[in-house]
Order: sequence, then C-alpha cells, then structure tokens
Amino acid sequence: MIRFDLPLLFLVPWLFAVGAVIGSFLNVCIYRLPTSENLFDQIRGLWKPPSHCFRCGRQILRKDNVPVFGWILLGGRCRFCRASISPRYPLIEAANGLLFLLVFFCEVPTRWNATIADSCLFSPMGPHGDPSSNLYAPLMVVLWRCIYHLVLIESLALYTLAIIFLKVK
Repeated sequence: MIRFDLPLLFLVPWLFAVGAVIGSFLNVCIYRLPTSENLFDQIRGLWKPPSHCFRCGRQILRKDNVPVFGWILLGGRCRFCRASISPRYPLIEAANGLLFLLVFFCEVPTRWNATIADSCLFSPMGPHGDPSSNLYAPLMVVLWRCIYHLVLIESLALYTLAIIFLKVK
C-alpha cells in the first residue's frame, strides 16, 4: 500500500509553483541558448545579463520577476518605461505549472490507501519497490518515475518551444 499523507491543499499550489518556476527558466533557455555558437557563452548567457526590459534596458526587479503573478501585477508592462511585455512568458510558465500537476496526478495515486497498481503506468513487470527501503519504497519508486518523466517532458518542451518561437533548425 502507498500512503500519500501530504494534503492536496498544500500539494497543488506547491507543484504549480515549482512548475511555473521551471517554466520561467525554460523561457530563459528558449531565448538565450541559441544566441551563441560557443557552449561556454550559451551557459553563461543563462544568468548574464539578468532579466531586463528589451526597450529601456533596465533590470527587472526581483518582486516583478515572480512567475505568472509578476506579469499580472505589472499589467503586462515594464515598471519603468511601460513597454508591453509579451504574454508568451506567463503563458509558458502557467502551462508548465499545469503540466506538472497533470503528470503528477496521472502517475501518482493520491487517494487514501492506494496501491502501486493504481498508478496509470503500473505494469506487473515494472519496478515495485522494496517496502523495507526508504529510497526505493513503493511510493518513492512512483515519485522517482514521475520526476524522470517530468525531466523528459521538460526537455521536449524546451526543444519544441525553441523551434516554435525562434525557428531553430
């Protein structure tokens, strides 16, 4: 039996927030990785220069750089020059947060006294975990698999969005 004791009231906002933060990082990767041929410059470009307005060049404040909510609070405009900020940024962040929720609830059975067979990816020949182990307990096997699938989905999302928005070949 799998006991998932974390209340959904806490889990849903937390998963959405983590997904939105990773979606914000995806936005950075989409726009900054293909700008240089040198791998070192591409990696350094992930944090230098910091997020800034494309029109006035001023750095975006930390309180304005909160995924989804920062854009909503600013009304989709730069705090300093009032230039429009593309709605693409919060849409990717929100979609990624919802993707995290979708994958989690598809793969991890959250009802009381669920078994590993209640996971949508259960296979009698797959890993079932070792109840005497902490790292490979049945719930942890399901969570590790969920994290693995999220990494694969995020990689695919990054590549797909880069192709869509930047016409990368």
